[in-house]
Amino acid sequence: RNYLHILMRQLEQVMNIILFDKIRNKEILQCTCLAPMIETLVNRNLHWSGHIQRRDNIRLVRQLLYFQLCKGKRNYGRPSLRFKDIAKKNIKWKTTDNNKWKIQAKI
Repeated sequence: RNYLHILMRQLEQVMNIILFDKIRNKEILQCTCLAPMIETLVNRNLHWSGHIQRRDNIRLVRQLLYFQLCKGKRNYGRPSLRFKDIAKKNIKWKTTDNNKWKIQAKI
C-alpha cells in the first residue's frame, strides 16, 4: 500500500497535478497508460511461479518452494503467508472469469 502511495505521488509530480485538482488515481493511471500496481505484482508473481514450475525437481529453488519444516514451534497469531499460498490466491483471482483469464493469458 505504501508503494502505491509513493507511485501515485511521483506520477502527480510528473504530471503537475496538485491536491486541489481532485483527480482520482484511476484517471491518472489511465492517462499514463500504466496498469495498477496490484495487477503488476500479481502478474510478476504468476510469471515467477511459472518459471519455477518449469525447472527440474533437482533445482534448489523448486525444492525450497515446496519445503515444509517437520519440527518447530509456531508463532502466535495468524500463520505467515507463504509464496505458494499467495500464488494459489492469485491464480484463483485471475481465473474467476474465463474471459478475463483469456485476456490475461495473452499478456
